[in-house]
Amino acid sequence: MYKWFAFLKEQYIADVVAYVIMPNHLHAIVHFHKAGFNLNTIIANGKRLIAYQIIDRLENKRNTEMLSRLQNLVTDREKKKGQLHKVFKESFDAKAIYSQRFLLQKINYTHNNPVSGKWMLAKDFVEYIHSSASFYEIQLVRVFPAIALFEFVDFQNGKCRSFIIYTLKCILRRGSTIGT
Repeated sequence: MYKWFAFLKEQYIADVVAYVIMPNHLHAIVHFHKAGFNLNTIIANGKRLIAYQIIDRLENKRNTEMLSRLQNLVTDREKKKGQLHKVFKESFDAKAIYSQRFLLQKINYTHNNPVSGKWMLAKDFVEYIHSSASFYEIQLVRVFPAIALFEFVDFQNGKCRSFIIYTLKCILRRGSTIGT
């Protein structure tokens, strides 16, 4: 997962503003510095990169049960194209961020995801390692450095090119981690 974040920076001149990597999905706020990008292509490439990493990890762990499950999800049409495993769901959700209020709402939602609902992956959202929450709350980078968007985005001009990308669902059994 972190390789995809680095790839975004290098390939698309994009910064990860906030993120959380959950057992079966991720939430990320990404700021693209240049217009003209194709979000569908970026997400497709990201899914492919992450899927290869997940499959590689499962093969190294010799998790034949999960590999078999992911193979059985591949449709005949996908098999003809050479796809061996079905790791991600087809769709993703993305929303443009045009206001500081909406940005703060999405950052808070993203960072609180590990301690809400069924997850409870940490006692405090700041403690969850696969999140940028500690960067915002206590100025500590745990795994991947986020960049504070507030410093350089002008929301007044209506041309903020930031997107909230969320519910990128990964088809893995509960308890598997996709970001480590």
